[in-house]
Amino acid sequence: MDKLKWHALEAEAVIKALGTNAAHGLDEAEAQRRLEAYGPNELKKEEKASPLSLFFNQFKNVLIIILLVAIVLSVAIGEVLDAAIIGVIVVFSALLGFIQEHKAEKALEALK
Repeated sequence: MDKLKWHALEAEAVIKALGTNAAHGLDEAEAQRRLEAYGPNELKKEEKASPLSLFFNQFKNVLIIILLVAIVLSVAIGEVLDAAIIGVIVVFSALLGFIQEHKAEKALEALK
């Protein structure tokens, strides 16, 4: 059942695959059996990451690491302006990634 592309099925096919009744749902005994077999229908609680760790996790991206190396190399050959420009790009990218991840966490929390 897990391999089905539920979003692509017609409603009747989903009802048949799940072995339920569209008008009445599951009877009490079947609902209890499925609850015992599959557990409750809820999202697992995960430890929430701090905003600071979310920000620093942005620097684990391979492209960001490459840019950080480019900053070091630019400074090493005396191209401080280039290093500063790359640094601004890295910080902007990290901030953008942080904001997106923070919003996604808030949205997930709202769903819970």
